[in-house]
Amino acid sequence: MDSRRILVVGDSLFAESLVVNLSAARDVELAAIVASQKDVISSVQQLCPDAVIFAGPAPAAFDFIGELTRSRPGMIILHADPGSQTVQVVTSRSIAANVTDLLATIPFLSQGSEPDA
Repeated sequence: MDSRRILVVGDSLFAESLVVNLSAARDVELAAIVASQKDVISSVQQLCPDAVIFAGPAPAAFDFIGELTRSRPGMIILHADPGSQTVQVVTSRSIAANVTDLLATIPFLSQGSEPDA
């Protein structure tokens, strides 16, 4: 399996822990760790990661997400917030899904259980 280049954004203990765990994964290449959100777009343009993980509380302004997805259309953006125990996924990549798949996802997301296969 090809390794995935990951850019981590954050300067918290959670971000550091995430970096340690990602570094141990065989199929992950840690492209960089960026402490400041202002450096994200230039880092993405220079490093061409497969995914960007925002590790910590929600950024004050996610206004640059559109710019990120336009600069690297296939890139996945994850926001992991340990305080709220949530993970948000943003991608501009098309996925094959039909109405049945989408409807099966709604109960999963609203109840926290896995959808029936």
